[in-house]
Amino acid sequence: MKKIYLVLATLVGFSFQVNAQCGLATPDQSCTVSPAYPNTCPDDNLPDGIAGQPYTADITMWFPEVFFEPSAGLDVTMNTVTINAVSGMPFGFNYTANPSTVTPSQNEFAGIRICGTPFNAGDYTVTISITVQASAFGISQTVNQNIPIALHIDPSTAGNVAFTINNPSGCTPLPSAFTTNFPSNANPGYSYFWNLGNGFSTTQEVIPPVDYIAPNGNDTFYVIEHSVSIDTIGFFLEAVQVTNVNCTDNPGNNPDAYIRILNGQGQEVYNTSSSTIQGNPPFNWTMNIPLNSPPYKIQVWDQDGGLLGADDNCADNAEGSNAGINILLPATEGVSTQIGSTGGLILNYTINHPVINISGSDTIYVYPNPAVPAISGDFDFCPGTQGAAIVSTPAFQYQWYRGDTLVANAIQQTHFATLPGHYSVQVTNQFGCNASSDTVTVNQFPLPQLPAISYSGGLLQTDLTNPPFQLQWFYEGFAFAGQTAQTCQPLFDGMYYVRAENSFGCYSYSDTISVTKVGIAEDDANMLNFTILPNPANSNATVYVSGIASGPVELIIYNVLGSVVMQKQLNINKGAVNKYAETIDVSGLAKGIYNAAFRFGNSQKILKLFVY
Repeated sequence: MKKIYLVLATLVGFSFQVNAQCGLATPDQSCTVSPAYPNTCPDDNLPDGIAGQPYTADITMWFPEVFFEPSAGLDVTMNTVTINAVSGMPFGFNYTANPSTVTPSQNEFAGIRICGTPFNAGDYTVTISITVQASAFGISQTVNQNIPIALHIDPSTAGNVAFTINNPSGCTPLPSAFTTNFPSNANPGYSYFWNLGNGFSTTQEVIPPVDYIAPNGNDTFYVIEHSVSIDTIGFFLEAVQVTNVNCTDNPGNNPDAYIRILNGQGQEVYNTSSSTIQGNPPFNWTMNIPLNSPPYKIQVWDQDGGLLGADDNCADNAEGSNAGINILLPATEGVSTQIGSTGGLILNYTINHPVINISGSDTIYVYPNPAVPAISGDFDFCPGTQGAAIVSTPAFQYQWYRGDTLVANAIQQTHFATLPGHYSVQVTNQFGCNASSDTVTVNQFPLPQLPAISYSGGLLQTDLTNPPFQLQWFYEGFAFAGQTAQTCQPLFDGMYYVRAENSFGCYSYSDTISVTKVGIAEDDANMLNFTILPNPANSNATVYVSGIASGPVELIIYNVLGSVVMQKQLNINKGAVNKYAETIDVSGLAKGIYNAAFRFGNSQKILKLFVY
């Protein structure tokens, strides 16, 4: 806790505007000490803050109505306490006092709330300036005092409080806009600097959007720097040190020195006559006086009064003189001390010209677009197929469109278009940037008419001709080798159909027809019986013939496509047929099912042969 030590000084004509935006602090009723003595809570340090983040802190001040002043050995009664100003806060802070004037006989507490968003990190001394009207031993006096409390602001965790980027990342070209967080609103005292990270800089407050690119197809970044200088706070006289005077008390005593500050209209804005300094120079005074209406003048006086006459000007030792030292405002920012002299008066005065400097940097990230995709493939398809296969060049992600409509779930490199129309693909790379292809046209061709087939006189026949259609007959689901005419000679019992293909390459299929008892009717009188063993066969198989007939027998083996894979002449001797057997080599045949046709005379017999 910090005690308020009463020092005799007077602060006149100086106060800051109280800003009610902070809200009101509720004084802490526990901020007392024993024995009673004026006190503040917290005493030395306010809670730390962070640059760029809102801050609020409350200070309680206790003013007991009566307390013992040990330095004087007297009881002091405080009549009123006025909170004049709170200074030394970070730029962007305000304060409220609750109340701004305290009458300890009625209320001994006051609350001060400081708030705002600090823009610069650093260590600050928050100074509360008060005026106390007190009495002791029947004598009233006015005491002015500054009460300092330390405040530390840490650097911003956000890294940039100076400006805001609109569109800080995206695909090339990236139009980004920048806005300072400290606009001038057309007021003087603001200066700006922008480093746009692309080789260009400007001192304009407002700059147009800038396009950033990702060169050479690589992702890249640009560092943007911005600084603001705000010179609107003005000048403050903080200290005066008198090193030589031309004045003495009568007869020959050291002067009782005090200073007066006059504005350009000759009006007094500061006077320490209630608290003179006696002795030899140097004499030192500290203050915090805004110099908002220059020019200003410093006068140093020797207090006489009463029988000694009027006060003497310490520049020329004359009563009623207007001599003084004009205050020159420095052109530089910060704290500077200057020497002034006139007549026999020499003094140093310290002026603070606070200028707020705020800077920040941020980064723009720009990502390359993927290469414009090209579409290849078959742009035509027939009804009933899976569609036209259109293929995009490689990318990270794909989305296909038909016209302007997104095709649901069409997110693969290859898309099968099942509807005619205009198609395009949008590709996305790993950075989320897009590129769209040109449009291709997908056509759907018509099907040929459905062929009709019939079976009569040992021939299959369709109603379509070749040309204009290309025909292909099928046996048991397999294309029948060489059977591409309007008619087809069936070789085996089974299921047959025909396929018709038009000039667009589209197919139509006939119904399936069942054919039985293929070939010439068998003559029971000349009937021969045929057997193939083993069946299934692997390398060799033996053909066995039994019956009463004799003569040549032609063995023809067909694959399932109707192609001849083996043909052999069997000579059957009449009268010995029951003993006839002949081995055939099937090792050269692929594994599968074959039809073995035995033709003798006008008869034919079909057996299945299995090869494994």
